[in-house]
Amino acid sequence: MLILPGDYSETSASGPSFTFEDVNTTFDMRYTRDTIGPGANLHIVARVGRYEPNNGRLFPLEPVETSFR
Repeated sequence: MLILPGDYSETSASGPSFTFEDVNTTFDMRYTRDTIGPGANLHIVARVGRYEPNNGRLFPLEPVETSFR
């Protein structure tokens, strides 16, 4: 799952990109709605994993808490 900072926009993105790998979207993300989709604005609390420059400049995240905003 690719995560971009800021509010949803189809035309722009600013800042670094983050990724959740091997994450179950209903259990591991710990949110209360049934579904999540493109354009959902979320507040995410996560642990940042080790940055790997060969990973396309993505920062791996481990979810702690997720809420819709």
